[in-house]
Amino acid sequence: MNKDVSMVAFVPLPPDVMQISIDPDEHDEISVMDDTEISQVSSMHTKIMQLAEIYLAYQQAKGQSVEKPNLILIDNTLCGILANSSFAPRNILLDGDFEGETLTIADMQVALAHPFNQEMQIPSTKNFQAHFRIIAEAVWRESKRIKAEDCKGFPLAHFEKGVRSLKSEDVNAGTYDESKKEFTFHTDPRMSWRKSLNIFESICENLFRDKKASAITYKLKNSQNRGYLSSNDIKFLIGVGIRLILNFLTPHMVMN
Repeated sequence: MNKDVSMVAFVPLPPDVMQISIDPDEHDEISVMDDTEISQVSSMHTKIMQLAEIYLAYQQAKGQSVEKPNLILIDNTLCGILANSSFAPRNILLDGDFEGETLTIADMQVALAHPFNQEMQIPSTKNFQAHFRIIAEAVWRESKRIKAEDCKGFPLAHFEKGVRSLKSEDVNAGTYDESKKEFTFHTDPRMSWRKSLNIFESICENLFRDKKASAITYKLKNSQNRGYLSSNDIKFLIGVGIRLILNFLTPHMVMN
């Protein structure tokens, strides 16, 4: 390959992100960062570097930068990236406006449920993370409504456990009709996934292609202020990217 498709990953973190705050009522005491906060800041550069790698691989798999390759090499294991980016959305901030797009906890759950493969039964019908299977069933049927009886090989007990997760107060992804054993999503899961895709592409394009320092910030909801992406936010975006790559892989392509 004689085309340069490299990109430069940089971390435009301003000094005020790492300032130590001082309570005006406690002049003699300095509130220092705890271990979690230190870990978040100190690992930001490696997370953004990994995001750049995933974004570049995504562009190759998508086939828009150059001709589609037959082999994509990533400096991490797929299972490791997926595991590291698969955590509860409550640990993700991203509660703001991204050029007109906003994400809810339900949208994030839909993103984490990917990738889907009906032939390989992914996500599985097992009891663990049963709500992911319900999301997949809705996508496969191209519908916001999904009945337990339509999900072949998916035990009712597992279906209802998944429903409890989706209609919980934190997630609030939809409503459940007990008499019909039917769950209805507030937002079509395909549209939820599209929102995550749009935000991933927008942030990466602005950060790695256009070199905009503001790309690591977003407009806070119901406010004129802006917040900075956290380390967990970046990990979520990495997770979205790796799932997008898996969706674009064709049978003749190999990823390692």
